[in-house]
Amino acid sequence: MSELNVIVEHAEKLLDIYASNPGYNGRAVFLLADDLVELMLRTYVRNWRRRNADLLSEPDNFPRAAIWAIITSCTRATLEVVTVKASWETLEANSNLRWFGAHLTSIQASTEYIAIRRSAKNLVECIEHALQWHSERNRLYHDPSQMRMAPDEHAVTDMLLNVLNLGNLLFTRRFEKMLRSQPLGRALFAWFHLFRLRYQDDAARKALERCFQSQPSTGKDKLKIRNNEDVGWAFLCDPDFGHAWILIHSESGTYASALEAEAVSRNIIDKRSN
Repeated sequence: MSELNVIVEHAEKLLDIYASNPGYNGRAVFLLADDLVELMLRTYVRNWRRRNADLLSEPDNFPRAAIWAIITSCTRATLEVVTVKASWETLEANSNLRWFGAHLTSIQASTEYIAIRRSAKNLVECIEHALQWHSERNRLYHDPSQMRMAPDEHAVTDMLLNVLNLGNLLFTRRFEKMLRSQPLGRALFAWFHLFRLRYQDDAARKALERCFQSQPSTGKDKLKIRNNEDVGWAFLCDPDFGHAWILIHSESGTYASALEAEAVSRNIIDKRSN
């Protein structure tokens, strides 16, 4: 199994865990998403090193993996990797200017960084967001004063969206194509994009509700028996209760088609390529 296959499998499982109970699993998903981003960045840098005579060292932590991933875009800004690497390592070695974790300070202020950011804006912005989430993750999970805190739904969905966008940027859209190649991955991908917009976009909320209320499903009948209530009502009143996840797993092909159609028709996701 290729490295990208493993990364895509992790991404599908991450969406699956979130869909099973978004309210309860949000904190765990926030942590796991950060780990997946580090794996993606380090895999990308390792593969780049193999193609470029090991110009960069193997990154040994999240921040360095992020910085090295940005450096790989030097050529877009007509800069030399070796020159930029030497310049940024000098800044990092200066105890008065050194950056810690997500605080890039002097590196972000450098002319090289500004040039790379201008020429590879989408990638650099995704990595900057990932570093911000990494800092927040460390605060939530390593600061005793924050141990009772949890990221809100907006933070979790933003982080997951950044994971999906970063996967496409690092792996030239092969990431999304592989994620959406099987019914379960297709359903989870489309569900997530409709779900994350349900409070901001009334049309997206209604589309999501319609998918689970109108599709013929044996899983729906089972839910009605279990809950002694209409599954549509239950889904509307408590989307965190796991009904959508049960239905997606019971008939992933049916719901993949319905959810994708709704999300594509509203330009929330692109039409799947073959």
